[in-house]
Amino acid sequence: MAPPAELEPASARSRRQVHARLFAWIVVTAALLLGPSPPPPALEDWPDPLMFLAGQADKLVHAGIFGVGAHVCARSLAALGGANPLVFGVLSSFAYGVALEGVQGTMPRRTASFGDAAADLAGGLVYVAWVRRRRSRVVSVGVVE
Repeated sequence: MAPPAELEPASARSRRQVHARLFAWIVVTAALLLGPSPPPPALEDWPDPLMFLAGQADKLVHAGIFGVGAHVCARSLAALGGANPLVFGVLSSFAYGVALEGVQGTMPRRTASFGDAAADLAGGLVYVAWVRRRRSRVVSVGVVE
């Protein structure tokens, strides 16, 4: 089975664009995760179901950021013609997330969190599941063999 078009080697101009997106993701992610933390909402005033969701919002944000990161990292390796871009995307975005958690652990008013690192990995794995599902739909329709 041929790889989908988004994971095939690209032209020099396209490679620059893909790598620029990777750089932008790295910078924006670091700014979001290492910048000043917003004050926590007054959860005691919220109804119970909303309190639970608000407490999990940080994990959903981490999963979303690192799902995008897995995509951007995978595209970057694919643009270079590397093997296994999905595996590289998940592992590299997860490693970056773990590194950022380590940095957060050294910062005042920030803490390193195993839960955040797990959410980072979960975001990458959701991206892989999405790509595989998309590939199987394309093959089952007969567009790619």
